[in-house]
Amino acid sequence: GSLSNDIVTDTILFRSLKNSVLNIQNISDTAIVVLDNIKKISADEKSPLGVILHDEKAGSDLKATLHNLNLGSEKLDKDLEALQHSFLLRKFFKKQVK
Repeated sequence: GSLSNDIVTDTILFRSLKNSVLNIQNISDTAIVVLDNIKKISADEKSPLGVILHDEKAGSDLKATLHNLNLGSEKLDKDLEALQHSFLLRKFFKKQVK
């Protein structure tokens, strides 16, 4: 009637627990491999991730590029909005809405 007796004698429960433990072990092994790969990639200063993490100029260049992309997207959005209200293209956009 004890828990340990139930686990050992109940074959369905025992198999289920065994599979669960094996799955947890597989997940743990996979996580270790992934973390090792991340460490290797980030430590390699020639890899893209390593350059971003270790080279301050590359990091600031990336930030500037993202900032410029955001500004360009905002300007493009405003230009497209203006085109929708343009005399020449107004009918085209009204047809697109329908």
